[in-house]
This record gives sequence, C-alpha cells and structure tokens, in this order.
Amino acid sequence: MSASEKPKQRRYRIYSTSGIYDYLTRFFSVASLPSKVVFIAFFLVFLMVPILGGPSSVSDRRLESGVVFLGLNLVFYLTGSALYRFNRTLTDPRLKIAGKVVLTMIVVPISIYSLLALLSLSLGGEVVSVLRVSSSIVVIIPLLLVITMLVESVIRRGIVEVNSRVPLALVFLTILLIMYTFATIFFVNGLLLKTDLTSGSPKFVPVNFEDALYYSGLIFTTLGSSDILPVDIGKSVTFFESVSGYLVLGFLTAIFIQAIITAREGHRT
Repeated sequence: MSASEKPKQRRYRIYSTSGIYDYLTRFFSVASLPSKVVFIAFFLVFLMVPILGGPSSVSDRRLESGVVFLGLNLVFYLTGSALYRFNRTLTDPRLKIAGKVVLTMIVVPISIYSLLALLSLSLGGEVVSVLRVSSSIVVIIPLLLVITMLVESVIRRGIVEVNSRVPLALVFLTILLIMYTFATIFFVNGLLLKTDLTSGSPKFVPVNFEDALYYSGLIFTTLGSSDILPVDIGKSVTFFESVSGYLVLGFLTAIFIQAIITAREGHRT
C-alpha cells in the first residue's frame, strides 16, 4: 500500500462511519416516534425565547420568564433522556462517542442555565436579565448541531461516495435557523438600535423582533446593514453572523456545483 493511499483510507474511516451527521441520521432512522418528536421540538426550542421580549418591554416579566425557563428545561431534558436511551442501543463505538458528544452538548448548557437562573433568584438579582443572556446562549446549541451536520455532510460528499448525499433541506434549515437565532439574540438582549422620529426630535430606541430579523437577514446574506445600528457586544455578534453567512452560502454553492458534476458524470457513464 502506497503512502498516498493511507491518508485516503484514514479519511474514509473518519467520515464514513462516525460523526454527528451519521449519529443523527441513524437516530431519525431507527428511534421511536416519541423520541423523534421530542428531538424535533428541541430544534424548534429557539422559537420560545422571543417570548421574553426586548429591553424596551415592561421590566417585570416574571410570567414570561417562568414559561421560557420551564419550557427550555423540559425540552432539553426530555431530549437528553431520549438520546440516552437511544445511545444504549448502539453497538458502533464511533457512534457511541458521537452520541456522548451530542448528549453533553445538550445537558451541560441547560444545567448551567438553570443553575444561573436559580442562583440569581435566590440572591434577589434581576432574573429577567439573567434569563435573557443565558437563553441566548442555550438556543445556540441546536444551531451548532445543524451546522455541524451540514459541514460533515459536505466533507463526506467530497471524500466518500456511498451514503453521502447532502440534503438541500438541511441547507435551507441551517440558513433559516441562523438568521432566526441571531435575530433572537439581538432582540432579547437589546443589541440593536434604530432612529425614532415620532417624538419630533430623533433618538435611538431598541428595535422590535421584526426589525431584528430584518437586520439578521441583511447581515447573513452579506448585503450590509441599514439604519439599524449594533451596540456593545452586538458588533461582535454581527461579525460572527456575517462570517457564518459566508460559510453557509459557500457550502450551498459547493453543493450545487457538486450536484451538477455528479449528474454530468452519471449521464456520460
């Protein structure tokens, strides 16, 4: 065996039988229907966070904060329980490792989130502000899993020809999830301001969720910003969303090119 063939076989072993993409594909293929429903709810959990409202909302939002707190905990721990039971049925050691990674990514952040909220409540601190920040961090977890699946599927597409399709639904889901998640982070933490002319003299006020989603779409598609301005750490968040937009849109281009090349080769043969 030549030296050039060994790296190829090593890459084949890595991307053909292990990874989060393979693990989640296996999960949705063989897991029970209730487990699948719970996991889909986990990917939709970011829809709950805007319930907290923006900083311009009434400061005393304990009911909404309690709903978000209990909802996030319920969905995350139910998902962790479903994955734990599924992991016990696996025999492939590589998939077991991937399962432990996914389970850790879900259980650890929600545990830290809950401890911070309960600690702030016990110390008499501002619970709503803690929930805003920690909720923004927690809802990134589903986004990270989807992006990881997309990256792994694209890499495997270029290395392994068997069972390595890149579903376009995954690409569009990633795009929508990124824009919505960043819009949620901008909105609930008051990281965006816009000019308000209704009072006669112009002044900067926090944006509503529709404006945050509009701004997130502009940044993700790299079209640039508008009259909405990021403030404080919002400038860094804007930068990271712009970079993620470059990456995901680049992956989308690569997928279409690869699909065209594969179709032409199949037609010739």
